Amino acid sequence: MNALEQISQFDQADYRCQLFADNGQLLKTLKLSQVSDALKVKEHFVWLDAHEPSPELTEVIRQLFGLHELSIEDMLNPAQRAKIETYDNSVFILIRSATQLNDELKVGLGSVAVFFAEQFAVVIRIGRTASLDQFTQSVFTSPNILNHGPVGVVHGVLDHAIDGYLQITDELSEYVSGAESLIFSDRFDSETLKQLYHIKVQVIRLRAALMPHQDICNYFLNHKQNGELGFKSSELKPYFRDVLDHILRASDAVNNSSEMISVAIDTYTTAVSMQQNIIVRKLSAWAGILAVPTLFSSFYGMNFEHMPELSFQYSYPIFVTLMLTICVLLWRSFRRIKWL
Repeated sequence: MNALEQISQFDQADYRCQLFADNGQLLKTLKLSQVSDALKVKEHFVWLDAHEPSPELTEVIRQLFGLHELSIEDMLNPAQRAKIETYDNSVFILIRSATQLNDELKVGLGSVAVFFAEQFAVVIRIGRTASLDQFTQSVFTSPNILNHGPVGVVHGVLDHAIDGYLQITDELSEYVSGAESLIFSDRFDSETLKQLYHIKVQVIRLRAALMPHQDICNYFLNHKQNGELGFKSSELKPYFRDVLDHILRASDAVNNSSEMISVAIDTYTTAVSMQQNIIVRKLSAWAGILAVPTLFSSFYGMNFEHMPELSFQYSYPIFVTLMLTICVLLWRSFRRIKWL
């Protein structure tokens, strides 16, 4: 059974499809069965948005808009990096979105696939894309974005995704700055080291997800005019330069945070090692001091039969005085070299 024959079985709760004029004005809401006719009118364009569509709905969308099967495969791959690919009748862009899951800076990554041509923009969101959910709710009524046609949708989605990275990097910078009190603590805390390692892992994930988006912006900044795919390069280049600037800012923040965390981990482990060395020195010093009375006591505990000093009247006070004198001298020596 052809996938297009199953169009009627999908409820509009599974997707959102609307028709726009060239100036970004919303004309009407469409059903999937109306998309083919809408695509025949060159003065209009269709925007379809879906969140984690079923395999059946994905196949229907692919056939309706003539999307390449390799782009669908990349879209469904959770490990796929951000990328842009040009096919015969459309351009495929995969954007990695980032959201902060909790106060401990655990980052959730999602995927936003954008397929666009002169008369359509298809946005399919997979995974954690909360910030983009808010964006798609508001952008349908925003002619400032939509008056640039389908490629304006690309800019809006990409810009909103990168803003999510900036929010996380701001939180990350504050957290790293506030970690100084933990780093220079006098006591070793394994939780501190776990927290620093956790943040380091999140920073590495963020950097890997963020960096490829530069290629997407560079594509639009350096691409020649292409009317068949709905490019309006002269109008949109300033917008994509702005997004590229945001990417570079977020990238710098991520790199700086990564370096600061690496320094923090090294500093913390060094401080802990130094603290342990101080403790070892103190124990060694006290062991040296206590070795003196131990030596004297063991000497007179050997039970020899002939020990002349035992019969001497002042042997005990001399013995105690000598022992205490040596202990005090050792204590002062250790204090002078700051072992105690």
